[in-house]
Amino acid sequence: MTIDDLTHSQIKDIYSGEVTNWSEIGGNSKEIVVLDREEEDSSKILIRKYILGSDFKITERAFELHSGSSMHEAIEEMNGAIGYVSVGTVEIQGLSIKSLSINGVEPTGANITNGKYELYRTIGLVTEDKPTEATQHFINFLRSDIARSVIIENKLLPI
Repeated sequence: MTIDDLTHSQIKDIYSGEVTNWSEIGGNSKEIVVLDREEEDSSKILIRKYILGSDFKITERAFELHSGSSMHEAIEEMNGAIGYVSVGTVEIQGLSIKSLSINGVEPTGANITNGKYELYRTIGLVTEDKPTEATQHFINFLRSDIARSVIIENKLLPI
């Protein structure tokens, strides 16, 4: 049996080291390889905010990876691994990573847009003072229908 969904509690049990084999939560008998990111990483900040909590102790068995690409590669190559990556990146790069739903909510654009799926990152622009004319043109472009279609075509969500 394969796992398609994890609860917050199951994720905590895995990341604490309490659960070490997928069979303990209804999957096939295979050791769980826990993959983690450094504390300053935006995806780690999200998983702490919405699932683990700020004071949660990650198992010492976890492998800490220092880039998104190393996380993607490790999840793809290590049988039984669990980690967290951007669904957009998985789709854009065509990675062979299975995206799990959390508490029965799938990581889809619709679920992000309607607020059911909370683990997502926004990308913003910050300028000093008032944007230059060129910067303002770029910002206007990002709000255009053309930019929206390019963003959607690349499996990301526009503002």
